[in-house]
Amino acid sequence: MQTMNAIRVAAYGGPEQLRYEEAPVPTPKAGEILIRVAVEHGISIEDADLFLTGKDDATLRAQAQRLADREADRKKNGNVVPREGTSTRPAEGDEAAFARSLFAGD
Repeated sequence: MQTMNAIRVAAYGGPEQLRYEEAPVPTPKAGEILIRVAVEHGISIEDADLFLTGKDDATLRAQAQRLADREADRKKNGNVVPREGTSTRPAEGDEAAFARSLFAGD
């Protein structure tokens, strides 16, 4: 069993109640692994709850890497929709013909 140095509160009171001692290294539970992986990849806890669904460390890390890569691509390329900004307006002078074609009742 691995140990670590810890400062623990021995009883209620002031700083004199703090004790320096050896303690076992804690093992993270499933939810704690999720948070650790999310923080390592710069993912918010809200996004982690939604998008990181793996139950083991390797799966969580793979999902987190994909999510982080997608976010990096979005930041690099901008948050745009394909073909955003293309106009379907007719050429100059064709507005009247366009309006007639919409409301002609043919």
